[in-house]
Amino acid sequence: MVDKQDLKQKIVDKWSIKPSLAEKLVDILEFVADKGEFTTEQVVSHFGFNATTAKRYLRQLTEFGYLEEHGGNKNRTYTKRLIERCQRDG
Repeated sequence: MVDKQDLKQKIVDKWSIKPSLAEKLVDILEFVADKGEFTTEQVVSHFGFNATTAKRYLRQLTEFGYLEEHGGNKNRTYTKRLIERCQRDG
């Protein structure tokens, strides 16, 4: 299990983003931790973000190496990468 505060701080330090954004990204990672594959709509529904905001957060997590995206715009799904590997590489 990954410590939420530790992961948040690593994201802030590595990518120089605001702690409030890092907190949201870590919350998304916790939400998807037990899901094999998930969609933007599931994130929108759970957190109440609008679709544009959810897509931006998921894109950032993909760029940071925490998620992998699959499929095109309408059928895009995401899967998580191993957080431990990302922490070790980061």
